[in-house]
Amino acid sequence: MKKNLCTLIVIILTLLTGCTSQFKVNEDIVKNISDKIIKTAIESEGKESAEKSETHKLDASDSINLIVANTVGDISIANHDSKDAVIDVKIKIKSDSKENAEKLLNDYKYSIESKSNTIKIDTVKHEYSIIKNDDRFNVNLNIKIPNNIKHITVTNNVGSVKVENINGELKADTNVGDINITNSNALYKIKVDVGKISLKNCAVSGKSEFKTNTGDVTISASDISAAKYIESSTNVGNIKMTLPETSSYKAEINEFMEKQRIVTNKDGKTDIKLVTNVGKIDFN
Repeated sequence: MKKNLCTLIVIILTLLTGCTSQFKVNEDIVKNISDKIIKTAIESEGKESAEKSETHKLDASDSINLIVANTVGDISIANHDSKDAVIDVKIKIKSDSKENAEKLLNDYKYSIESKSNTIKIDTVKHEYSIIKNDDRFNVNLNIKIPNNIKHITVTNNVGSVKVENINGELKADTNVGDINITNSNALYKIKVDVGKISLKNCAVSGKSEFKTNTGDVTISASDISAAKYIESSTNVGNIKMTLPETSSYKAEINEFMEKQRIVTNKDGKTDIKLVTNVGKIDFN
């Protein structure tokens, strides 16, 4: 993890400092990105850890919304053939001693509730009297939901987000980490600060957006007939979008160091906008 993130810093800075005078680098953005990566790369070497796993099962037959808030850890969400929502929670805490790590783990409080057609999972609010700056918290969530849940909102600070087989609307936002979506049919509002966005074998609807500050965006859509507008943008990274040949669209492509180009297929039903400030765009 540490080696990969440090390599990413080198690549980013090389790209940005290697640009010609035709492109002015925003030094504040570069500093913010590198600071976040460095902070994420710091490992808790020499620390003692404690961990536990818990499973929660809720009747979700009347639920239509899922809201997930996490700080550090990976999140996985998928539909399953049940009217229940099943949430597996794995917590790992590192501290300066085994005793402190176990105490923090025993005191750790998170909330999972079902209310007003909404399931809320919140692992962000900690109820501790003493937390040291070098204590480390990691919470991984594996969430299975019924198909009647149509609106999903996910926020994560550090960690990947994986979503598969969902239908309806997906909003996902992570600070550092990849977002991967497969075999879904939805309106998407996807935002990443540092990390990649991948959409594979998915139908896109409504006004969908895929935005990352630093990282590649790869979109392989199975159907865009229900999409009014699709936007994909990155400050530093490449964009690749693959659509079915039968798709109807008008695409505005803004690629680094290239003239804007317009690509139209059939009657141009879906408006598409692709922008990369430093990187390449592959559209077909």
